[in-house]
Amino acid sequence: MKAIKILSLALAISSAFILTSFAAFSDVEKSASYYEAVTVLSSLHILNGYESNAFKPEGYVTRGEFSAIICRIMGLGDFANENKADGIFTDVTEDHWASGYIATAYQAGIINGFGDGTFKPDENVKYEEAIKMLVSTLGYTPKAHALGGYPTGYMTIANVEGITTGTANSLEGATRATVARLVFNALTVPMMDQTYYGPEATFQKNIDMNLLYTKLNIIKAIAILTKLPLAKNDSNAVLEYTDIDRVAQ
Repeated sequence: MKAIKILSLALAISSAFILTSFAAFSDVEKSASYYEAVTVLSSLHILNGYESNAFKPEGYVTRGEFSAIICRIMGLGDFANENKADGIFTDVTEDHWASGYIATAYQAGIINGFGDGTFKPDENVKYEEAIKMLVSTLGYTPKAHALGGYPTGYMTIANVEGITTGTANSLEGATRATVARLVFNALTVPMMDQTYYGPEATFQKNIDMNLLYTKLNIIKAIAILTKLPLAKNDSNAVLEYTDIDRVAQ
């Protein structure tokens, strides 16, 4: 049985088994449509803020930064730190800060780069590029190709699966607020599982698999504290959980 953490969206509780989702940024209001996404992703260390306690929601995310996000939601952040992209793309040197993330995402089949051999890690990631990478991470690439490939097939899947809910395209690139919503929405989308291997491989959506549970070993629930310890040495707090998305088997 794998170790499971619980993502509580109701209470900030310190426990070995509770992963709280509350992080405050000076420029993210609770009324913002992306507030929940930002607070959850920052608690999971998938998206980080700045030293000034700011999130800069209107700032843009680069292709290198989004590669790092992809690695983190796949649970490969630590592995990527030791990996290197030297030689994979002509404009990604071994000492580039995102080298390992780019290499890992490439080796996982999530990114391909451009026809001239470049990746352009410091350019803003486009809305459709971010969606393509998320849809690929979820295992929907064969279906996306059947629906027209990039970008139409990927956009169609993202719309149907709710990945684009609450987001908007921008010609300048995907903002940090938009990326937060896209990634947050994708965490609980059922993944596509390969059911047959061979020349005529088949894939099927698996409702028991998603990035949050399958890759990050976390289940999402609403927690209600029903007993509060009064003494310092009393650790018998009682929590009740409702709306649990995944139950560990």
